[in-house]
Amino acid sequence: MEIRIAAPGDLPVINEIYNQAVRQRFCTAHLEPVGMMEREKWYADYDQNVYPVFVAVEERVAGWVSLGSYREERQALAHVAEVSYYVDEKERGKGIGSKLMEHVVQVATSYGLKL
Repeated sequence: MEIRIAAPGDLPVINEIYNQAVRQRFCTAHLEPVGMMEREKWYADYDQNVYPVFVAVEERVAGWVSLGSYREERQALAHVAEVSYYVDEKERGKGIGSKLMEHVVQVATSYGLKL
């Protein structure tokens, strides 16, 4: 499995995986599926130099993880990130989520985050 920075072409699958969680009422506060325009805005608003989005790829994107600001207005938390990860329902139970989490822990300091 390859873990790499997400590209704009990955957004349809990222959104599909996220919306699986929405429909299952699983680990997201959204109650309605997220549309592609909203997903594209989400991605465009991300500063990939500080808060990257990564995808786990086998034959296709099987899951993704993103780092995001956590209480951005509180300076003492500037080096803290919120981590969100989602795995395709067909790929769950294979350790993909664990590998995504291991990856972000491994690269966090290179993005200015502290462990």
